[in-house]
Amino acid sequence: VYARYARSWTPDQPHYAWSMTKSVMNALTGIAVGRGYLSIDASICRWMPFLRADHCRVQVRHTLEFSTGLDWRETYENASNQESSVLAMLYGVGSGDAARFVASHPFRDPPGATYMYSSGDTNLLSRAVEQAFAAAGEDADYPWRYLFEPLGITSATLERDASGTPVGSSWWYATPRDMARFGYFLSRDGCWNDRRILPPGWLASSTESNPAIRMRRLDADPDDVQGRRHRVLRAPSTCERQLRLQVRAPSDATRTDHDGGHRRHHPFHRATLPETIWPDDRGTNAASTTVRDEFLRPSRA
Repeated sequence: VYARYARSWTPDQPHYAWSMTKSVMNALTGIAVGRGYLSIDASICRWMPFLRADHCRVQVRHTLEFSTGLDWRETYENASNQESSVLAMLYGVGSGDAARFVASHPFRDPPGATYMYSSGDTNLLSRAVEQAFAAAGEDADYPWRYLFEPLGITSATLERDASGTPVGSSWWYATPRDMARFGYFLSRDGCWNDRRILPPGWLASSTESNPAIRMRRLDADPDDVQGRRHRVLRAPSTCERQLRLQVRAPSDATRTDHDGGHRRHHPFHRATLPETIWPDDRGTNAASTTVRDEFLRPSRA
């Protein structure tokens, strides 16, 4: 593995994953499904009895596909903080119980009818997965027992809200090497050292085109590529088409798995070389400062 660290980062320093955490939620959901704890066709009301009756139309699959139909606003910059559902969930009135806060939003559309990227949908999913594991007698260490520890990931932190539910949209921390382990695991169809961790076909289904985004997408660019069960994307991805990465890698490292998070966090996991790259948009010219390391040079295709 070729590694280079800049801006005072070290190999042992955990990195804030932002929306790459959604891929972890995808994996934990797959594990719950594989163990028979959860069905993606089940109503989320099974796991959240506090929901209103009209929420029971929402299935687990809708939270995976960003198609719950809830009127959510996923805005960070360039808009008033008061307009942002996600900022209120992470840092404001919703931080005590993210799932309840998300459920307080009215419906914009029927479930499954439209696509709207939503960290709120993912935290409804996180509550469902958490409760599914609890109902099966599992304790709160299930992410480590069934995912992180089998992969040899030792640096993972998955923060919880005040209700005890993992903030599955955003709050995973791990070192770059441990994140590369996770990416390599995904590139191997959810297997690690000949041990199958995700159910057969889970990742294939996860990388199918999202049916809701094909029907009507409300906040996506025309050339977005979005997996059916979010944040697990295979090449060619939109980012890879727009940005040709020139890196020191073996000539046979031809397939790339891509994930993305807020502040332009984009790990690229090469099939034959686990390689994790974090661009940084905190410079004075965010549009052009893709990364500060000279080993990664952006060039427009």
